[in-house]
Amino acid sequence: FDGGDPLDDGRIRLLRARTALARGDAPAARALLDAGIVVADLREGEEELSETWSAVAERLVAGDAEITDEVRATARAEHPLPARYDFLMRPDS
Repeated sequence: FDGGDPLDDGRIRLLRARTALARGDAPAARALLDAGIVVADLREGEEELSETWSAVAERLVAGDAEITDEVRATARAEHPLPARYDFLMRPDS
């Protein structure tokens, strides 16, 4: 422990964002993501951050409505995944 606030740990912040989303508070989850979440031991290919970002964006677009393919497409267009949260592995183009 480095003496900092343990709630500022990246994994804890990510869990806080996911918890806010699960409780129906997508704006709070988005605020945590916008403030920045750095998970020091996140590896290439891990999708926790990108999946959380997408789920939050979808809920922001859908509101209380069902999340459909149209909602997903709109969420991707209106809330693109920031590079800092893109740990997906892709073949070279």
